[in-house]
Amino acid sequence: MITIIQKNCIYPCPTAIMTIFDDVYNAGGIEIFSMATVPFVKITLLNELSSILGEKGAIFEQLEKYKSELPVYSFEKSDLVLFANSLKTKLAKRTLPVSSYQGLEFLCKWFKELKIPLSLPFIQNTIHINDLLQLEIQEAKEFMLYLQLNNPSFFKGFINKKLQCFQL
Repeated sequence: MITIIQKNCIYPCPTAIMTIFDDVYNAGGIEIFSMATVPFVKITLLNELSSILGEKGAIFEQLEKYKSELPVYSFEKSDLVLFANSLKTKLAKRTLPVSSYQGLEFLCKWFKELKIPLSLPFIQNTIHINDLLQLEIQEAKEFMLYLQLNNPSFFKGFINKKLQCFQL
């Protein structure tokens, strides 16, 4: 397999992977090969079909050989994680004041889902009720959802304190 060395890591060359898929396409069976090579799915269909069909299942044996030549998928090296880490680095260096909280909660949820800690030093982790009331409703919602994810103890105390104001 052809490889590219980049930043002390060895990545499979995209043209080598494309060649494997081209060979599979030309041999027939690209659909079943694609299903058998989906990341996170451990499927032994190609081996099973090869053993069930015996000599008639030679194509499945060939597809299994091609499958074994593919690199192991690494989520940590995926474009999504590389982008998220790059964005995290850029956000950590940000010095401009926040003009809107729109999308902040969505961003935090994505980083949490990716298991990448996100620290935004340019955003406060507390708020006074008067400051919150000055925000547009959507902005206030986004900021409070951000607090719920990033400062749950403050969020819980803030909500409990405000709920007591409504109790008789």
